[in-house]
Amino acid sequence: MEMDGPYSDASPTFTQMSLFPTVEEQIEQIAQSQAEASAPAFSVGMVPEQAVERILSAGTNEPAGALRIYAQYQAGAPAGEMAVSLRKEFGTGGRGFTIDGTPYAVWFDENGFSINSGKSARYDKESLRLSWTEVESRIRRLVETGKYLSVEQAGQVKGNEFKELAAQLWYLRQDFGDGAKEAGLLPTVDGVYMQRAVSRRIRLS
Repeated sequence: MEMDGPYSDASPTFTQMSLFPTVEEQIEQIAQSQAEASAPAFSVGMVPEQAVERILSAGTNEPAGALRIYAQYQAGAPAGEMAVSLRKEFGTGGRGFTIDGTPYAVWFDENGFSINSGKSARYDKESLRLSWTEVESRIRRLVETGKYLSVEQAGQVKGNEFKELAAQLWYLRQDFGDGAKEAGLLPTVDGVYMQRAVSRRIRLS
C-alpha cells in the first residue's frame, strides 16, 4: 500500500486471499482421489488373475490330483463339501510356478492358499490370500467354463477313477484278516475287484 502523503485520501489496494479451493480445484482434487482409489493398492507382489487361474487349474502336488478334483465336480458335489475335500486333497505344502516368465510361489494349509510373485508366499504380507471357500468358488468357475482341464486331461478322468478304485479294492483284499476270510467276505471282494477290472478294460478298449 502506497500513500502520496501522510493524510492522502487514496484508497489502499488489498489482495483477497481465500482459505478454500475454487470449484475447479475441488473438481480436480475429487478426480485425482477417484483415480488413486481405483488404482491397485500395491504393485510389488501383485498376482494377475490369469496367473491365479493357471495355478488353481494345476491341481495338487500329486499327478492325479486335478483329475480327482474334476471328477468330484462332475459328480455334482456341493460347494461346502468341495471346500472340505479340496482342503484334504491339497493338504499342507507348497510349490513354485513360472508363468509367462514370472516366478510365483504358492503355499496351502488349513487356512487356504497364499500366492505371491517371487519365491516366498507363506509369510509375505503382500501375498494374495484365498480361503478354501474362495478357492472352491474359483475352481468351480474354471470347471464350468471349461478352463480347469484340457480336453486331453478331461478324457483321462474316468480311467483314473477306475484305476484308483481297483487299487483300493486290491489293498482292501490284501488287508483282510483271518476272521473276514472265514466269514466268506474275501470271495465277495474278489468278485467286485474282477468285475471292476473287466469293466475298466471294456471302457478303455
